[in-house]
Amino acid sequence: VVGHTAETGPGMTDPEKEEALAGFREGRYNILVATSVLEEGIDIPACNLVIRYEHVTNEIAKVQAEGRARAENSEGITIISNTSNKMYQELLNEVKDKIVKEAMDYLPSGGDGLLEKIKKEQERIMQLREDMKIWLQAKKQNSITKSDREKIVLKCKKCKMEACRGSDLYTLQLGGYHVIVPDKRFREEKVTIKPHPHPRHNPDGYSSKEKIYCISCDSDWGVVGIWMSNEFPLLKCESFNFEIDGVPTVFKKWSKATFAIPLMQVHPEFRNSLPVEDEET
Repeated sequence: VVGHTAETGPGMTDPEKEEALAGFREGRYNILVATSVLEEGIDIPACNLVIRYEHVTNEIAKVQAEGRARAENSEGITIISNTSNKMYQELLNEVKDKIVKEAMDYLPSGGDGLLEKIKKEQERIMQLREDMKIWLQAKKQNSITKSDREKIVLKCKKCKMEACRGSDLYTLQLGGYHVIVPDKRFREEKVTIKPHPHPRHNPDGYSSKEKIYCISCDSDWGVVGIWMSNEFPLLKCESFNFEIDGVPTVFKKWSKATFAIPLMQVHPEFRNSLPVEDEET
């Protein structure tokens, strides 16, 4: 079922839409594929499964669309790429929807504790908006191509052994700026791992129980960070010399690096495997 849009043109005529809907109501069709035209205003039978694919607007549209799943044991699912800002918008929608539902639950009891609940969720909304801002900034900065990053060489500051290339580096935004090397070959071929003398559990969600050292000279390169059951080498910028287009340089902090490092595009609230870069960015 397709309505009129500037992108798709006139879409289906009213009789064509009604024929498709009638077939669904009468059981001649058991699957109905539609644009947002079915989010509201059109009577359709209770569904047992509603899937929204790469379509995220606001919390009202989310509730309206998933409200179509009214059959017993029904389910509403939203499928979105974790490499777009739609991911953050959907999280915001979920939080706003939760606030409304909690308010409705609290009303019969006089609303005791409701303000504290709402305040907590509003703080989460502010954090999500800040995360989205950081994500968009990082995406905008990631204009350097992967082939260009391949030319950037990181060498151990002490023994000058090549550690990795710029194309191996990614960042994680976990309440801070962390540069990681997700490639397993880095751990197998470039470093030795030893217990951390002072294990830490950080408030932004990751812990560090081990340290990484240069396999050649035992120089301290950073720690092994554990986040969402995934382990990553988190590198200390000051442990390396950089060669960019053959010119040696140093950076005291990753934020001072003159090249962009792509963001590992995932949010902690999405409990799926961490993605790898799948495009030439």
